[in-house]
Amino acid sequence: MYIHRPHKSRAKVVRAVAALLTAAAAAAIPALPHTAAFAAGCGANPGEAPHWRAVALSGSGSTVIGTQLFTTTPLHWSVGANNSTSDEAAWLRYANDPASSVEGGFYTGFWPYNSGGFTNGLLPYATTGNGIAGAQLPGGYVPANSGVILNVRANDSNGTTVVSVNGGSSALGYSVQSPRQNYAQGEVTQTSSTWMGGGSASEPFNAYWQDANGTYAWGSHSDCVDPPYYLNSTGANSWNNGGV
Repeated sequence: MYIHRPHKSRAKVVRAVAALLTAAAAAAIPALPHTAAFAAGCGANPGEAPHWRAVALSGSGSTVIGTQLFTTTPLHWSVGANNSTSDEAAWLRYANDPASSVEGGFYTGFWPYNSGGFTNGLLPYATTGNGIAGAQLPGGYVPANSGVILNVRANDSNGTTVVSVNGGSSALGYSVQSPRQNYAQGEVTQTSSTWMGGGSASEPFNAYWQDANGTYAWGSHSDCVDPPYYLNSTGANSWNNGGV
């Protein structure tokens, strides 16, 4: 999720990205001004609100079509301010230009898109174009302390990307070019008093990549994290993150 620092005057929308959600009603994803170069990475990107990240980055290839994460949602979480967000997500991006990407996960706290809003629960969401545009996904609240699968998968035959969170799927009218890269990201915005995941109670992840024939464990991952948060590797395709 990419949240920009507010401007003194309203900025004009510079780009429109439409999302076709395969739910009872279709919804459009509006665009926001975009200045960042990368969705994943530690530390602030130019023009964005304060961010803290825990990133696990894997490989890329011409056959990669999806990123899949298995996690157990936290039992407890805390958001330190009404403009702060905490989220966990799977990402699929174009290896040669990370600005071309789709994210699918769950968040709590402030919703920075559309008309805003705030939730104390965990809600599923997707973003496109390096977080320029975002939409809440159908399916309602993601349960606490429960096993959840996050999946972002490209469909080259019709130029869409399917995002699935907790079993509910939505097809976005957005294509991620090949070669594609797998990565995962935990994120906190605005204040470091907001918990990442379950705070001191780590949130575990197991990561997989997909091609047209199957699903495979990541062979390795490189990590990056912004204190006071942490990411502890527990295997070639596994880790846990949290903090505060």
